[in-house]
Amino acid sequence: MEEIVQQGAWGERFVKKHYESMGYNVIMNPNQFGIWDMFVYNDDESDAFTVQVKTTQRYIKFNQFTIHLGKTKASYLNLMAADKLVLVTRTPQSPLASSDTKWPGRVLEVLKPRGFTKSKDCYIIPSEESNFIELARLSDSQLNELNNFDVSKKGYARI
Repeated sequence: MEEIVQQGAWGERFVKKHYESMGYNVIMNPNQFGIWDMFVYNDDESDAFTVQVKTTQRYIKFNQFTIHLGKTKASYLNLMAADKLVLVTRTPQSPLASSDTKWPGRVLEVLKPRGFTKSKDCYIIPSEESNFIELARLSDSQLNELNNFDVSKKGYARI
């Protein structure tokens, strides 16, 4: 399995555990390419929503997160179909990484996920606090584990 896929699965597991720790029930989508990653609900089903999780790093040069959309652009449709978009952020694989101390290791719900820019091959979310609700923070050991996935050689890492 490619490391980019392993990294994504790691982020999904973390978010699943987070919602479970908040008392929610979580059903993972058995279809890896489905329109949502998980269905989250409470016991009386008064609060239920679908979640799309993206494990990503900040594009430091432009102060934004970018989500690669792939050749078919299906991932963009998935982003738009889920009720919530959650980012799990890692340290950028870049010479500028040491300058990014604010964003790595955060689990962020994107506010208004349908209101950002779509470029030719990326969905762009400016890294401004007003665009997110912080759901959780990774521990140092969890962030180190996440940072061990080498996704740079596939062109997914940005400066």
